[in-house]
Amino acid sequence: MNPSRTIVIATVLLTHILGLQQPAEAGKILYQECFTALGDMADGFKASLEKDGLFFLWGGYSVIEPVKEGQKCRPTGMKGAPPDLFRAASAKGTNAITAALKKNVPINAHMVLSSIRNNSALDPDPMKTTFTLKGNDIGTKFGKPETREKGDPVIDITNGGSSVMTLLNIVAQINNSQDPLDIDSFFEPDGTLVTVTPSLLPIDLLPGDTAEFIFPLDGSPNWSFQYTYTSEGDTFVNLLASDVAVPVPNSFGLFIAGIVLIMILRRHASRMPGRTAAAKPAAWFVDPNRL
Repeated sequence: MNPSRTIVIATVLLTHILGLQQPAEAGKILYQECFTALGDMADGFKASLEKDGLFFLWGGYSVIEPVKEGQKCRPTGMKGAPPDLFRAASAKGTNAITAALKKNVPINAHMVLSSIRNNSALDPDPMKTTFTLKGNDIGTKFGKPETREKGDPVIDITNGGSSVMTLLNIVAQINNSQDPLDIDSFFEPDGTLVTVTPSLLPIDLLPGDTAEFIFPLDGSPNWSFQYTYTSEGDTFVNLLASDVAVPVPNSFGLFIAGIVLIMILRRHASRMPGRTAAAKPAAWFVDPNRL
């Protein structure tokens, strides 16, 4: 291959790999969900995610009581306060969590679970996601939507329950002042309201049905998506939020491309006249007939 053409190809390869980018916090989403202790007080809590789901950070907040039907559960602490019932983390992620509560959740009282996870829904099995008392499962009420982010910012809501789910209200916001992925500060959306499509509500979802929603980011560093729905006679308010993925260079790709380019340039240089050991200076030839 012509050396000049080889250099051009190598340069194009390096430029292409420089353009390959990866999200800094790919797939990490904040979920806020409210739980009610039924039948007894609770001194513990456990939860599992669907298959391949991972918790990275999680915390429990006690809630201002009473919680009116259709209203969001709000923590008892000041705005931005850390979790007061429990807080834990797993760098590699874990599919299931257990926690001892720092104070009991009374019967019919509430708790907000705030967790950073890999875009996965809770396992609705009452033996896997529930309050506990002295290690024994107790009655627990929570919504069962399977909600996931499907690319910035497309949200899918699937009815994971056994009865009709009705979506009543949806609020999407961008440019929130808080970082959604900071588990040590309870996230309260306060950004600019944006239009969600489709906007016509209510929407009834049969078991297994999915509704897809989209809204504009407009250059925002973060987004939030809060929705109110009814299921099995109760009304719930859930929230998803995340930072917008920030592109970063593909380090491994840059490393490989750099090595390839250096090897090609060295090989080309070794073939240039006057740059190889086999190259010899041209000999002067004298024609005796011209002397």
